[in-house]
Amino acid sequence: MTKRRASPAKPWSREKAGRGVLTRVAGWADDICERLVNGCHPKQRAAVLDPGDRVSVLCPGRAGKTTSAEVRLLLRLLSRQEAQCVFIATTKEHGVDIAWKKFLKILKRLAVEVKEEIANRVITIVKNGSTLKFAGANDSPAIEKLRGIAWDGIVIDEAASHPVKRLTWLLERALDARTAERAGWIMMIGTPGHYLAGPFYEATRPGGEAHIPFAERTDPKWADLLDEREWSSHHWTLKDAADAGIEAAQLSWAAAVKRKKAKGWDDKNPIWLREYLGQWAADDTDMVFRYRSHLDDGAPWNQWDPERTGPMRVAVLPPEIAAEALIVITFDKGFKDNFAVNAWAFPSADPRRRIWHVYAHESPAMSVRGFACLLLGAREDIEEGAPPEPNTVDDALEHGTGLIGALGYPVAMAGDVDGAFLLDLGFYGIRAVKADKQMASKVSTISEVNGDLLEGRWFVLKDSPLEGQLQALQWVPSDEVGGVIKENKAQANHSTDTMIYARRLIAPMQTGVATAAEDTDEDRPATTAPARRGKPGVAPPPRTRPDREGYRAPLASVTYEGPKW
Repeated sequence: MTKRRASPAKPWSREKAGRGVLTRVAGWADDICERLVNGCHPKQRAAVLDPGDRVSVLCPGRAGKTTSAEVRLLLRLLSRQEAQCVFIATTKEHGVDIAWKKFLKILKRLAVEVKEEIANRVITIVKNGSTLKFAGANDSPAIEKLRGIAWDGIVIDEAASHPVKRLTWLLERALDARTAERAGWIMMIGTPGHYLAGPFYEATRPGGEAHIPFAERTDPKWADLLDEREWSSHHWTLKDAADAGIEAAQLSWAAAVKRKKAKGWDDKNPIWLREYLGQWAADDTDMVFRYRSHLDDGAPWNQWDPERTGPMRVAVLPPEIAAEALIVITFDKGFKDNFAVNAWAFPSADPRRRIWHVYAHESPAMSVRGFACLLLGAREDIEEGAPPEPNTVDDALEHGTGLIGALGYPVAMAGDVDGAFLLDLGFYGIRAVKADKQMASKVSTISEVNGDLLEGRWFVLKDSPLEGQLQALQWVPSDEVGGVIKENKAQANHSTDTMIYARRLIAPMQTGVATAAEDTDEDRPATTAPARRGKPGVAPPPRTRPDREGYRAPLASVTYEGPKW
């Protein structure tokens, strides 16, 4: 039987087979990459070529931040063999809507052959096998799908729109450890939001401790911080893009200026700052508290980050404040919800009437005994294996145990608990009163707290549960509740409630009255105590200071070299 010879491969068959062989030519895309870089305006180009492995870009819309991220991804895809990159949006569908077709259009214009996997939303460059995946971060399963892959390049789009906890989880648990193997990088891009917290905020805010502005990278002041600052940050405005000659930005900037005039916005309007200048700004209209961690220039305002010392991690006060500080402790009940405990320090004669947040704690399932243990500590002379028993107040003061041992006995304590809780607390020698929970008086006190925040009289511990709640709490829109002010019950407010209780306790004890000699700043003079229960506003007599002898862990060290408050 004659053996049949194989037919020669058809031209299109040879071409198809050739597509499965990856190129070994290292610089095959050099000209393409150069064209991509040259198409960027100077500030975009700096972000695209930044050699850092953690890059953040803060810009308003239509200023070209997404384009810079796309070009950075394309450079990595084209310059590496079988690179794996991912574009992460708030949801996978959103990422596809804003970037899928745009990537395909750019690659087609550059004559780069690709293969589309529409079902999985993956683009593969035929020449070198590099792949670009589109993903979302809208829930835990979506984030978990990103694990286990050695990424060459990652872009997180609209980083300010991701919930803070989810973005933190995405960065720290799913992505950070997956870039080192292939010397990969992560780039966060976004427009500023009105929620001033989270990884993106810290990686972009003026004066932030997590980043170094790329434009200042050679400044000697950063020489000793290059290894300590994780992010290299970039920022430009819509006007910057317009001035660079980008036609779309020029049209958008002209429309923005017209809109600003029509709306009557000034230069400090939060919408103008966020959406057109790319600056962080909070909307006070729907936020419960007017908390500002930092001023526009990055200087701390309501936030402070002192040294925290001892087992209880209490804040170290400046010596001049610690010498005369009184302590107030407030708490808010919770069993399934969190039980919040916060402590406050204030000099009663301070002419500026300032209040320092010195301790923060939140945890679920707090009992009376558990609270007493937190305040007083536990005995050290009990038998091994026996349940801990709280100290007496005298023991706590003498041996420096618990919160009272660390701070001293408070001049006042109040909390949202029932009478039985307060009665049981009394068996441990702890005296506290029940906090007023009436909504009308609460709203009134919130207004007073907001006045103090705006004037810079409150100093709240950085990264405490209280700070997070101050930055997040919003009123329910009035049209949904018949025009009545109402809190959003879906948001945690345990620690902010303790702030309200503290304000009521501390106000009548602040006796300082500003004088030319006392108020050296001459910027925020204090007033006499406000009128209470129909009585005229007069300064009450000074309270007797508690005895500070006999307990350890003083509030401040004599070597304190922090800011002069």
